[in-house]
Amino acid sequence: MEVPFGVSEDGLRGHVYAAKVFFSRECVLAVSNLYAGKYDVSVEPFGTEHVKITIYSRDGSSVKEEMLRRLTKDLVDYQMKMDLQKEFGGLRDRIVEYAFAPVRER
Repeated sequence: MEVPFGVSEDGLRGHVYAAKVFFSRECVLAVSNLYAGKYDVSVEPFGTEHVKITIYSRDGSSVKEEMLRRLTKDLVDYQMKMDLQKEFGGLRDRIVEYAFAPVRER
């Protein structure tokens, strides 16, 4: 798959392909939900290695390629945050706990 996103010929819908190896189910659903306020969004399997996120215009306005690029960037950002939280979340929690502990407990 060369192009990870595209707009339909009529411009009323666009799609983004997210590789399952890079993006978790939680990430895809959370980011899709960010766009559900303005667009109708569907998420479905696409082959064995990808998920297809389709964005449908609600008001007849066109779906722009720039918006699909932003959705793709949001997928990357959210997945990175999830991965960092998984790896360093415990350490961050301990630092915050120590920072707000009363002075005499230190």
